[in-house]
Amino acid sequence: MTLFQEKVKNIVRSIPSGKTMSYKEVATKADN
Repeated sequence: MTLFQEKVKNIVRSIPSGKTMSYKEVATKADN
């Protein structure tokens, strides 16, 4: 798995239950 994929996986796992995050928000948090 690439570093970017690891970052995305960790970000998505950190989203609290019942909350949502857009693809753009995830990418921004992953510095892309």
